[in-house]
Amino acid sequence: MKRTIIITGGAGFIGSHVVRLFVNKYPDYKIINLDALTYAGNLENLRDVEQSPNYVFEKVNILNENDIERIFSKYQPTIYVFEPVSDFYSNIIERFKHNPKVKVFPLGLGAENQFVPISIGADSSSIHRSIGDHKEIVRIVRAADFLEKENINYIHLMKINIEGGEYDLLDHLIDTGCVRRIENIQVQFHNFVPESQDRMSNLQARLAKTHIVTWQYEFVWENWRLKKGSNHYE
Repeated sequence: MKRTIIITGGAGFIGSHVVRLFVNKYPDYKIINLDALTYAGNLENLRDVEQSPNYVFEKVNILNENDIERIFSKYQPTIYVFEPVSDFYSNIIERFKHNPKVKVFPLGLGAENQFVPISIGADSSSIHRSIGDHKEIVRIVRAADFLEKENINYIHLMKINIEGGEYDLLDHLIDTGCVRRIENIQVQFHNFVPESQDRMSNLQARLAKTHIVTWQYEFVWENWRLKKGSNHYE
């Protein structure tokens, strides 16, 4: 197999569409579906691909540290994780300290190099809204500079869930042409950002020039796949 792709929550309604798309589109890739099969997960959603030679299902709870360590040790994907909040960063480093294929950086990606305050509230931490009294100054790095420094010319999947920062980041990736290096973009737009509907619609129109939407649930999650002939990576 040329590549290994891990998809989490792949037995749910949205996830099963992603799994099916990848299994059928990339017959030379190994597609690993991780799902805990709780209330939303149902393997009946994937009966049509369960016998495919490039498909593997693993019953895994991604909140279970031992499960995650086992899966990463078994399949060895290369994953870049960006976490600017110091406590969260330390926890990720500790969790994956024995897996060199998981590369963790104490920063966020954005449109410019800057240090900004972030309001900390677990999964809802954001530099774009205040959600509590606990704040921290974090580092944001210009995404194009990071990709050049790390010599990253191809990204199979970029998953963006950065609590309002997605608008500036995507505009930057498009403006610099870096978007053409990304085969799949999964993004969650957030509606608490001012003029979020207009900004999302504008970005969707811009993305449509290089990518095609494969599934979309606005202000939940959507996936954009690179059109043939739109890439410039080697």
